[in-house]
Amino acid sequence: MSNRKTADEKKQAAREDLRDAAHKIGEGFQEAGGAARDYAKERATEASRRAQDAYAEGRDRVRAAEDRFESYVQQHPLKSVAIAAGVGLLLGLFSRR
Repeated sequence: MSNRKTADEKKQAAREDLRDAAHKIGEGFQEAGGAARDYAKERATEASRRAQDAYAEGRDRVRAAEDRFESYVQQHPLKSVAIAAGVGLLLGLFSRR
């Protein structure tokens, strides 16, 4: 009976060891998942920041072009009206076809 008890104790110890190992593996997966989530969050934040910077730069460029256009129209009003009339005439001719 002593051998039987020893075998049962060994089985129980092996089960506990296996349970502990499975628990540690589970914790490792949780840590890896957390690290992956943090990495993805950092990358998404960086991409969002770059997109905002690109948007701001594009907006500034459009505003600068608008300012240049407005300045040109103010400095050359007759020429600007003639160009606008010519463009309107061409668009009208092309839209008829």
